[in-house]
Amino acid sequence: VRVLIGERYGKVYDLTTGRFVYCYEGNSPLVTTTVTTTKPILLGSEDLEVRFTKDFAKMQIQLFCRACHARTVTRALVRERYRREIDPVSGRYVYRKLFGDGSASLDVPFLLGGEKWDLNDVAAWDEREVTYFFRRMGVLRACEGCRAAIEMFGIDGPLLLLLERDDYVTMGIDKSIYVKKSLLELKRLYGKDVEARERDLIRRDHFRRHFSLLSSAIIIQRAYRRRHEMLFAKRVVDVMKKKRDRERLANKNSYGGKGYPWWSEMIHDLVIDDDSRIKNFGKRGPIPGCLGWETYVGDGWVSEKKIGA
Repeated sequence: VRVLIGERYGKVYDLTTGRFVYCYEGNSPLVTTTVTTTKPILLGSEDLEVRFTKDFAKMQIQLFCRACHARTVTRALVRERYRREIDPVSGRYVYRKLFGDGSASLDVPFLLGGEKWDLNDVAAWDEREVTYFFRRMGVLRACEGCRAAIEMFGIDGPLLLLLERDDYVTMGIDKSIYVKKSLLELKRLYGKDVEARERDLIRRDHFRRHFSLLSSAIIIQRAYRRRHEMLFAKRVVDVMKKKRDRERLANKNSYGGKGYPWWSEMIHDLVIDDDSRIKNFGKRGPIPGCLGWETYVGDGWVSEKKIGA
């Protein structure tokens, strides 16, 4: 019964009322109400699947936008009601309440979720946040190899601050407008001199050396592939020549071992007028005759060997 009800009814979202309604799609004259907000009684505790319509899609988009806006407002309020400071004893960051008893905790406020306290602190970014930064700059859409370079070389915030203009080209950002845009935005976000650590400098040197080796490997691969293609083409030509030679040898040994058909003896000494023409396979090509493969040239038959000589 429930299967039959599922075939006759459909659950859709009505944007005007803001509620889910059940639409009857059967042909029974006993059902007078085609649209109702009440679930059919025979469904019991089960329910129908919601059909994906334009109104349902609009509702989902609205809910997502409202959730994103509420999360942004909530985290902004948390940053206003808390203050981050350095504990003089442990040297670590603590988060002190600006309300209530004013207690401090080493844990990040729960409502911040996985978001960092200072979003503009580039030195604290990881690979995921570096990817988000380049996506905001429009680099990922224009330069396809940038995302792969970030994952391959493990580029995070401290390493990103040490990269120079030529290093961006190494990452695959070959358009100067995106390089300038990214460098200016990093300067605006960070707003202070970069304190280069030894570990990050070593990582940058490894990044540049790896790119140099990768470029050399690509050049070697291109030269090898070009050489391989030339040898392969030469090999194909040799195989085709050997195949043609085998076919000629087979034709030579055919016709009962004579190498030419019986009728070639009859037309070999045939006298032909100057105005007449013999048509050989549509293009006057060579045919097997008494002297092997022969071609009619001028007033007589000429062997193919003599023509080649």
